[in-house]
Amino acid sequence: MANKTMNDKVYMQIAGLDIGNGCVKGTIGSNAGGETDIDIQSVAAKNYTDTIDEMRTPLSEVESKINDIFNYLDATFESPCLDETGRYFMGQHAMESGNYQLIFEVGDGRQKSEQPLSFILTLGSIAGKALQDAWNTTHVLPEVINVDVKVAALALPIQEYRRYRENYASSYKKGVHVVTIQTFEQDVVVNITFENVQVLAEGASATYAIRAGGAALAEKLIQNANEASDQHIELTGEDIYEAHATMGIDIGEGTTNLPIYDSKGNFNADASMSINNGYGVVLDNAVKLLHKRGHHFENRKELQTYLMNDMNVKFKKQQYAEIQSVVDTCIENFAKQIADIYQQNMKTHNTQILVVYVYGGGATAMKYYLFQSLVNNTRKLNGGMDAQPILYFDNPEARVLNRDGLYIAAKRILEIMGGSLN
Repeated sequence: MANKTMNDKVYMQIAGLDIGNGCVKGTIGSNAGGETDIDIQSVAAKNYTDTIDEMRTPLSEVESKINDIFNYLDATFESPCLDETGRYFMGQHAMESGNYQLIFEVGDGRQKSEQPLSFILTLGSIAGKALQDAWNTTHVLPEVINVDVKVAALALPIQEYRRYRENYASSYKKGVHVVTIQTFEQDVVVNITFENVQVLAEGASATYAIRAGGAALAEKLIQNANEASDQHIELTGEDIYEAHATMGIDIGEGTTNLPIYDSKGNFNADASMSINNGYGVVLDNAVKLLHKRGHHFENRKELQTYLMNDMNVKFKKQQYAEIQSVVDTCIENFAKQIADIYQQNMKTHNTQILVVYVYGGGATAMKYYLFQSLVNNTRKLNGGMDAQPILYFDNPEARVLNRDGLYIAAKRILEIMGGSLN
């Protein structure tokens, strides 16, 4: 059932969206439906279906998909950010559609800020939230929803952040972005405008969330570090919380970022760095090696999905063990690379840095091989002794710190602007 009377209502949002090479992790707040967390695969697939052959969800079944609309989104995107109009599936629907998948090019590929997928995922998340709010508020689908994004906080890898953050932010503010959601029998046109777009550095945005965790979070990290490595950290959570001169190691799917903060807690963009290598590159390499052994995966997404499925461990025990062994070899090699790059970068800042944090979507998978290597390499810079504590996040915190930090930043910016969602 469509409702034309809602066309004049403006849905106002603030958004913190970590558009990662592997997953979209975001939080969007609105004046209509509070806050919604988003956690989907960073993938889209072209919808080539002719109108006559469409199989849309009937309006009687909207309730079954609306709470997970981000994984069921089927929409046409018309935006100044995109060279051409296109219709795409998002998230899980994209992965299961059988259509060609758009995933981020990682390694030495194109910049994230110039890949269409970045804009599709951002706009799709905002449009999906608006549709979800509209339905949950009225239990009808409007024909048109107008969205005013008061603040959107996004992130780019550090090297890309230095050069392209202003262009990336301004591209969203060029005009109206139209997302026509075609998941259900009734089309819903979502018109999106952005008032303020702030682009932060990946890895650096996580510091907002780490600071928000306070001494209690630091205490938990100390206990974890003492149990999972041979460190003997005698500092308290309050000691760690008061240390502002820090380095992060943010292991993403496409990049690994090393943000540095000075003694006053300010981000030092000049000293920070990123490398065009991440856990996704590990999986890409594993896919190539597995092909040679007769195990065929279409791409790293398919391999990652296979590894995360507990049923494969039970039903395909021998095959799973062999595949995991190949992936582990690739992980071990990458862990050595990260540890060496960290040590080289740390040489310059060793006397200033007080604490090192390790996090990111790829951190947990790397922990067995990486944690102790970082500890050992830190000792090499400090006469064989422990100096800077190495604090290593586990899931779920490891993969959502950037998301949480971006949303904290968005709320602060809105407050500074003197704005509100009312």
